[in-house]
Amino acid sequence: CREGEQGLWALQLCASEDGVRPTAIVGPALPFRILARAPAPPSQPQLVATGASPNGAVLTVTWDMAVDEGGAFRGVVANELSLWVLDEYRRGGAPLQIFSGEDVWPPYQLDGLELSTQYVMQVRCCSQAGSSSWSSCSKALRTPDPPPRDLGCPEVLDVSKTAATVRWMTSEVEVDGYEIM
Repeated sequence: CREGEQGLWALQLCASEDGVRPTAIVGPALPFRILARAPAPPSQPQLVATGASPNGAVLTVTWDMAVDEGGAFRGVVANELSLWVLDEYRRGGAPLQIFSGEDVWPPYQLDGLELSTQYVMQVRCCSQAGSSSWSSCSKALRTPDPPPRDLGCPEVLDVSKTAATVRWMTSEVEVDGYEIM
């Protein structure tokens, strides 16, 4: 088989004495075309890692590409990822953002998200024959909590030989404990 212009292929039959090496061409080449269809959907997005950057929270997700690419000339050429804040998704709202293009491949990193927020997402793959249906929705993916803020200088209220009373500002996020040095 040989691929030509616009997805048209040619099949050439050949005779062979050993089934491996052709000895003679049999008849003219037979042209045919593969009728492509949209690919099957990829798997549900899965969380790989969470983190933070100067831009905000970071989620890294992955998904399995569709086994059935639909037979398109070049296969899957791009992906789309739709991102919702969980509460908006539950209300049936529009995606917060859709990432698309040739650079959207697993694993994919989403940067600049809000801290302490739950997100869900779906992905689909695209070929020259069209786009797949959307994958099933991911489980809720939570971005990290913000770090505790600087609590400022402590204020000493009372001092005795065996104890001291000290006060400082409280953190806006839950803190497991304080270390006084």
